Amino acid sequence: MAKLEYPSLAQLFWLAREAGEIMRDHFYLGGTPEWKEDNTPLTIADREVNKMVLDFMMQYFPYVNAIGEEGSHEVPGAEYTVTWDPIDGTFTFMVGAAICAFCISVLKGDIPIAAVIYDPLGFEPRVWYAVRGRGAFMNNQRIHVSKHASLRRAQIFAISWKGCRYN
Repeated sequence: MAKLEYPSLAQLFWLAREAGEIMRDHFYLGGTPEWKEDNTPLTIADREVNKMVLDFMMQYFPYVNAIGEEGSHEVPGAEYTVTWDPIDGTFTFMVGAAICAFCISVLKGDIPIAAVIYDPLGFEPRVWYAVRGRGAFMNNQRIHVSKHASLRRAQIFAISWKGCRYN
């Protein structure tokens, strides 16, 4: 059997499901985070998800750069990089708002190869993914870039430390 150069889409899905389990296990209103030097929150779930992905990468892909928000393993001269955010939206996660996701991607140099975003806390879990040359999908339904030529008809949702805004 040939050695894989980087994690397959199936492996990225598996990592996302495992991250989702950790997120669900630690999701509750009023979590107390640590605060990083940049004044952003860090929860137990962030640490556990990061460790799970990093352990996987070290075991199966030690020759690939593995760059997580809470810890990394860099390989000089590596052709591929896997990068992830254990919980994209830690602030909303820690205050009990289910507006967060696990994100992971594979790059060859600076060219994206594949990416998965998993929202395990919504009414129904959702997964978005894209593979270079094959398109982008949400829950196996093809998705497309907006056809709006301007922002006037677009819907934009943004979260900041000072609250939410929807236009």
